Amino acid sequence: MKKNILVTVAGTTPQIITETLYYLLIQEKNRIDEIYVLTTARGEKMITEQLIAQNLIFKLYWDFQLPANNLPPLKIVCLLDENGQKLTDVRTLEDNQQAAAQIIDFIRQLTNQEDNQLHCSIAGGRKTMSSYMALALNLFGRAQDKLSHVLVYPEEIENDKSFYYPTPNDKKTRIDLAYIPFIRLREKLMKLFGDISHLNFEDLARICNSDLQDLERLTTAVLKKDEQLLVIKWGEKSFQVKFQPKLFSIYRFLFEHVEPQIVAENHVLKELYCNEYGHGKESIRFDSETIKKDISDINRRVLGKTLPEFLVVLLQIKNDNQTPVEKYFIPLSFEHRYVE
Repeated sequence: MKKNILVTVAGTTPQIITETLYYLLIQEKNRIDEIYVLTTARGEKMITEQLIAQNLIFKLYWDFQLPANNLPPLKIVCLLDENGQKLTDVRTLEDNQQAAAQIIDFIRQLTNQEDNQLHCSIAGGRKTMSSYMALALNLFGRAQDKLSHVLVYPEEIENDKSFYYPTPNDKKTRIDLAYIPFIRLREKLMKLFGDISHLNFEDLARICNSDLQDLERLTTAVLKKDEQLLVIKWGEKSFQVKFQPKLFSIYRFLFEHVEPQIVAENHVLKELYCNEYGHGKESIRFDSETIKKDISDINRRVLGKTLPEFLVVLLQIKNDNQTPVEKYFIPLSFEHRYVE
């Protein structure tokens, strides 16, 4: 069973924590296993003096006769400045940059764990803190994760600093939870860029805002002839693609040429295909249809199953549609290719 984790951003209104918890526990009859509150030094002080000192989460469970052994631990995560000191508030540009990186990284780490589902509330804290929480879920959120804002009626109760949740006899107060749809980009980013679990916000922002030429500038590819291996470096990441002999012969032939090449009836390619990598078997089929199928296998089964999508775009074999005769080429710029 997955752990249900409530994650909130909070400032000087700790009430949003108990109000959201009330709705999830009482209205929706959910179970909450852990509570994380991302806040500033001021918020930490308010939460400690009000929620923790008054034992309000325990009182909520007591009032509604919920099992005490299900009481979730409340964990405060205080945002830090660039010197590792607790942020008093989030006001300056530097404060916001620090808060953004930490909130987004915190959600990234939680979503990398497969045994949980997150309920994230953006009801508290500065508006920028709420925005970072929503952005984090856009980038890393999974199908099971939710985003919400808590609403309290009537309005005068919403502004009452002494109100934390409706008691069982309170028939006048209503708490609603507005669920906010968000765009789940996690799977799309993983398809494009591979494993994103280790990337921080700055890395993600950089690659998401890059065009293909920017990404290509970070890419080098080395073809190892003896090992029939393609080694790609992209920034600090590296990938290895192992080919079957006859497929390697096609890839090597095109990798070593700058211009698009005719592959059908090509004697140089046939030498590689049949003799060097075909173990001298002259009976191996070498015709246009066979080569086309082999190229499709290279792109789909070999490159497509090993590399992030943007690297497949750079390293796949493409048909040059600008010529009347079928010619094939590899899009990665020739100066980024090396043969060993």
